[in-house]
Amino acid sequence: MTYSIEYHISALFVTLFIVFDFFLRKDMRKTINKGFMFLVLSHLTSTLFVIGTTISNNNIGAYSLGFRDFVNHGFLISHNSSAYVFALYTMFLMGYNKKRTPGYFAAFTVPLAVTLFLLLLNPWQRWVFYYDQGGIYSHGKAIYVLYLNALFYLLYSAAITIRLRKTLSKSKFFALLIFLGVSTVPVVIQMLFPHINIEIFLQSLGILGVLWTIENKAEVFNTITQIYNRFAFVQDATLSLNNKVPFEIITIKLSDVSYFISTLGLDHMQSVTVEMAAWFNGLAHQVDAYDCEKGHFCLVNFSNSAVSSEELISIIKKRFSQEWICADTHVTFPVEISMLGVPQQVDSIEQIMLLVDMPYRSRQFTAEVISTDILSLHQREIKVTQAIEEALKEQAFSVYYQPIWDRQAKRFTQAEALIRLFHDDMGPIPPDEFIPIAERNGSIIGIGDFVFTQVCSLLQKNDLKKQGISSVAINLSVVQCMNQRLVENFEKAIDYYKVDPANIKLEITESVTADNPAVLLSTMEKLQALGFTFALDDYGTGYSNVSHILNMPFQIIKLDKSIIWGAVQSTSAEIMLKSTIAMMREMGLKTVAEGVETQEQKELLTFLECDYLQGYFLAQPMNQEDFLDYCGKYSNIRLS
Repeated sequence: MTYSIEYHISALFVTLFIVFDFFLRKDMRKTINKGFMFLVLSHLTSTLFVIGTTISNNNIGAYSLGFRDFVNHGFLISHNSSAYVFALYTMFLMGYNKKRTPGYFAAFTVPLAVTLFLLLLNPWQRWVFYYDQGGIYSHGKAIYVLYLNALFYLLYSAAITIRLRKTLSKSKFFALLIFLGVSTVPVVIQMLFPHINIEIFLQSLGILGVLWTIENKAEVFNTITQIYNRFAFVQDATLSLNNKVPFEIITIKLSDVSYFISTLGLDHMQSVTVEMAAWFNGLAHQVDAYDCEKGHFCLVNFSNSAVSSEELISIIKKRFSQEWICADTHVTFPVEISMLGVPQQVDSIEQIMLLVDMPYRSRQFTAEVISTDILSLHQREIKVTQAIEEALKEQAFSVYYQPIWDRQAKRFTQAEALIRLFHDDMGPIPPDEFIPIAERNGSIIGIGDFVFTQVCSLLQKNDLKKQGISSVAINLSVVQCMNQRLVENFEKAIDYYKVDPANIKLEITESVTADNPAVLLSTMEKLQALGFTFALDDYGTGYSNVSHILNMPFQIIKLDKSIIWGAVQSTSAEIMLKSTIAMMREMGLKTVAEGVETQEQKELLTFLECDYLQGYFLAQPMNQEDFLDYCGKYSNIRLS
């Protein structure tokens, strides 16, 4: 029988192309990549041997029996080993190997061991192949054991591929099935028709398909930092979760990447990021590094790693406490480092990505290890965000009112409107929790409009002046003050409710005045023209600047509770409070003391002639109905 060599030569060229393309990827260092490398090398070896067997078996007289034995044995050993290597590759690809015991792998190797044993005995027993009297290569009865060995490993690969198909994308799943198809069908064909030699060539095409899909570097690598990317991280973490394989994730987050880009320049920042990525990638042999974008890096460490996650964190912290050299500039990059156990602490890819994507929160300027309890805080923030959205949609916020005591009149003459949020599952959500979240996501504009219309409605339906309340204060946030439609929205509301703007005081937090004073002043002047008056809120919280008071139309200054509480504990703080109240009085401004919670504080503020007092000691915030009842009860009563 004359064997055709054309398909084998074609297979060799395809395989050499695969080798050349794959080995250019020097950074493909995962176990799965190494498995593919062994698969390719095994297939290349069997391709070279099959060419040798074809030439020698077609030219009996030109080659010695020893050489023919060598190439025929080499082909059968390497070719049957390829099926075993591919089965292992599939196991690693699916993450199926993580929980397999040494005993399982020993049993898994038995079919290959039987095949190799038969081939080792073949020079003497000639069970697998032999040469007839004319020197023609012929198959023995044991050749079918080799075919069954190959079929076993290919069918095993097909079984786990179908069983664990959800761990792969559709393109990768179909690529694997195609490879299995072009590998299995030719085995059956060649078992039935030995003269049809297309098996090696079709397998070469199948491996090429795997290279372009499953081993596609562009899909799993970050093009700049040249380490595994976010997609690869999600894919690998999901694979381990689905196979219930425990592992630990270490996150390293750079602080304010945009600041460093603007300071160092994009090119220089990219250069130092590439250097960092290379450093992460070389930390430990069995630890994979990922660039998850926006200055967030992740390391995945399995329990069989030679280095513990605690050791890795210590190494990272030490390195980032030192400088990185960027364009002849020595720069220290503050980072947040955290560790998360999977599935001990989280058991879903969604929870994992919450931790990975959480923004840098630390205020430290060094490498800081943070507790993963912050994940619970972030999850809480997401729930609060959803509660805000629901409350805005259903108009389910509540407006409470806290009366403000007038020192001279000795009764309540003003009030402050305070937003409240109650959720069915979470219960009451404090304003100091949901308001910062609303400011970050922009929903504070909708909340502000809701509070304003509620106050307008209250003033329209009730003559608060008859109950001694001359005005109601409403807080404005940073986002509201920067909103170009604020004035228009307020004007529409007061026209609709027929409310006198003089009955509404707008409280602006002192920190807002430092953000964009020109825009703020323009907004205040427009609102003042409509008849609104202004109070400067939280005076003394760290942004204090008298120029804000001089240059902007404030009539009332609200002293932060920290000043009030400090004054009863420190003589210096009391002197500062006294001087502040006296200075405001000399400037023609009224003062309101917030956070009055004790009789001692009330007496001190009264002695210092603070104009208005507000706090739980005098009156707590209350809903609209209770507020109206309270005002009615004390409207004509002077309190001591």
